[in-house]
Amino acid sequence: MMNLSRFALAMSLFVGSATSNNVPAASDLADEIRAWNDNNAIVSDELSRRLSVTPAPTTADPVAAPTGSPTTPAPTGSPTTSPTAAPTGSPTPAPTGSPTISPTAAPTGSPTTAAEGSLTAPKDVTNPTQITIYTPGSFKYNGVNCTNLSDSEKASITSKTVADVKAGACAAPLDPSKCSVTSKTVCTTQARRKLVRGERRLASDTLEVLFNITVTSYCQQGDCSDVKGIIDSVEAVIKQNLDSAGTLAALPTAIQQAVPDLSSATISQTATLQKVVVPLLEDLLNWYPDWHGGTNTCRNDGEYPFYMSRHGSYFRSTLKDCCEYYYGWAFNECLGLGGGNTAELASNEFYADYDTESCVQDCPEGTAGKNCGGLVEGNWVVLYSTASECCKGKFWWIEENVCIGESTQNQTAINVANAGSGKYYVDWSVAKCVKDCAKSSTDAACGGLADKWDDLYSSASVCCSTRLSYVDRDECTR
Repeated sequence: MMNLSRFALAMSLFVGSATSNNVPAASDLADEIRAWNDNNAIVSDELSRRLSVTPAPTTADPVAAPTGSPTTPAPTGSPTTSPTAAPTGSPTPAPTGSPTISPTAAPTGSPTTAAEGSLTAPKDVTNPTQITIYTPGSFKYNGVNCTNLSDSEKASITSKTVADVKAGACAAPLDPSKCSVTSKTVCTTQARRKLVRGERRLASDTLEVLFNITVTSYCQQGDCSDVKGIIDSVEAVIKQNLDSAGTLAALPTAIQQAVPDLSSATISQTATLQKVVVPLLEDLLNWYPDWHGGTNTCRNDGEYPFYMSRHGSYFRSTLKDCCEYYYGWAFNECLGLGGGNTAELASNEFYADYDTESCVQDCPEGTAGKNCGGLVEGNWVVLYSTASECCKGKFWWIEENVCIGESTQNQTAINVANAGSGKYYVDWSVAKCVKDCAKSSTDAACGGLADKWDDLYSSASVCCSTRLSYVDRDECTR
């Protein structure tokens, strides 16, 4: 504070002298300026000392490199926050115990042998779509006094309902492990007038016993196009099982006899089944174009963009309809990627395969009994009803029988074609008439199979006189 006071005093003297026009001498002014600078330095140092934060101490002489070994002999208990940039060079010696959550990109090579509408999961369909089918039912009693029904009686009603319905409905061909039944009671009390003393209370309530049959099934087709057939099949099997066992007709009476408080009640509704309920069925039947996924197919997973459910009509009821509407230019690809049955698209007609110089059939590769080259990619591919027509139209320069034999995988036809016609043609490379047969033959006259454009003659003499008349007869043939 003393330094600041001195500085203020010096400044006041300087300003006062300047104001009164009493200008000090140059030496005096220089002294005042030096005093002002000294005081300013003192104030600045004091402020810096009070406001500054003491820096953290540092090592005076750090080593140039870390020590040769870590400070601890074992890693710490918590994981590192900086993982390696790449996995190790070798995989684990054995697979993990749990299944992969990433299924294969394509189905197995052989089709399922299960019949359409089967109620069990197909063994060879990758990640089949599961369907949960609910079949509700109920029956009623009138003339019940709900107040008198004890909890144990209600539990007895529901437990017997579950046991009898499950025994009847979940019989073969359903898998009992995939079929379950639940039940509950609902008692509706009628409004009553206030009773007069001594007046007898009438039993006029309604007891409804509800039950629900739950069956888990699976789509047999990759695109779940058979979902309606499966639902109808499950519904029919449940009804047939219950009818065969007589469950629905006998159940209300059996429960009435087992529960004393229902002995005087009347059965107002026999046990009946309601319409089946399938959650998410709407999504399974709502096929939409996978524009945002970048694939040339349609999906029915319910993951469609919001705008598709609010604007326009983007959905189609089947994969085939969706592929035809949105991906007509890549229909086969769309159907295959969507899980459809591509075998249904096979026309079995023939088209040219220029790699093998033969004709192949329009059907999935590997189809038994056919020379399938895969489904055609588009309608620009010319199809022929027979191998002969395809060979004539696309491979006219190849011996027809050879082409047909290769196209139909008929080895007999190939052998016949390779045997040649036995006629003669001109081999212009040697200026001789040679026989149309394979050179590997023991017949020295064979010059190999004639080309499509070669003229054939019945004998060497006719060939020589017609085409090589200028060549001596002895030189004209082999």
